[in-house]
Amino acid sequence: MNKKKLRLFLKIFSILIISQLVVVLAHLVLNHFDNSATSVTGVLLAIVSLPLKLVNSSLPFYSGEGYIITFMFWVFNVLIQAVALYALIRVYKRLKGTSYK
Repeated sequence: MNKKKLRLFLKIFSILIISQLVVVLAHLVLNHFDNSATSVTGVLLAIVSLPLKLVNSSLPFYSGEGYIITFMFWVFNVLIQAVALYALIRVYKRLKGTSYK
């Protein structure tokens, strides 16, 4: 993997980490104030934890099994999402580069 490909993967990974962290923090803050917007952030959390739910339905990345295990689940979940998104981008770039005539 050359530097350009690795840089794209790290950019995708960091964007996913930051966006998921914002969603989780927003959910915690809104839940603390009993806001009705927690239903929206709850749906976003369900979508974000989808890769781990496909492995095992009792494994959301925010499970209450301690900070270290929760962090490992979260990083593993983001890694799955980043690999899938990276693969989609690579396939799209290859298909875009080839012309069928």
